[in-house]
Amino acid sequence: MRGTPLLDRETPTPSRPGPYDSPGPYEKGRAKRREILDAALELIAANGYGNTSLQQIADAANITKAGLLYHFGSKENLLTEVLRRRDERDIASFADSDAAGPRIARIVRHNSEVPGLVELYSALVQEGTDPEHPAHDYFGERYRRIAGNVRADIRHAADAGELRPGLDAEMVSRILIAVADGLQQQWQYDRSIDMAAHLDYLWSLLGTAPARDVDVPEDPAGGTVTSGGTA
Repeated sequence: MRGTPLLDRETPTPSRPGPYDSPGPYEKGRAKRREILDAALELIAANGYGNTSLQQIADAANITKAGLLYHFGSKENLLTEVLRRRDERDIASFADSDAAGPRIARIVRHNSEVPGLVELYSALVQEGTDPEHPAHDYFGERYRRIAGNVRADIRHAADAGELRPGLDAEMVSRILIAVADGLQQQWQYDRSIDMAAHLDYLWSLLGTAPARDVDVPEDPAGGTVTSGGTA
């Protein structure tokens, strides 16, 4: 299946500009904040979330730590905006692709190449359940946007006759997102898990063609892992 540009499938909900990147007269300040966010993205992706300090980010952006906090107010605000900046990049990279299957699987495949950002996401998605946390609104908005994009992929594939008729696109989209998040949690404990392959397999179970075979490693505890569990 050749992919269809995102706007031909369903108009997505765009990522809302962060509070530190809103339009205004201070272009130099906005440019500096983007520079800080890009520096933080590169450092966290390369070194890991737990191994990246505010001072390292400040040094990479040629600013003092006090200056960094002046721009973002707090570490929590900064890290939330780092994830928002990552989303902007992913939207640009995956909005128009000829690859088959759901975009969520391709994004998860990319995430396996940047484990530090997966660590950051997993940490903040837990902390963000607190309504007072800066990431709370971000994640609520993000889940709604991603669900809309996955629904678009489901409807596109259903219209092409590649998925079983009668699927509830809303329910399936939420299930795929939950599986993707859960796989990323497991992957942080076992990097041998091919997250994208598991999502592709789940997608194939929804399809009209026979489900794909997935190579599953032997269970280290002993038995052979089968599609139904451990034999």
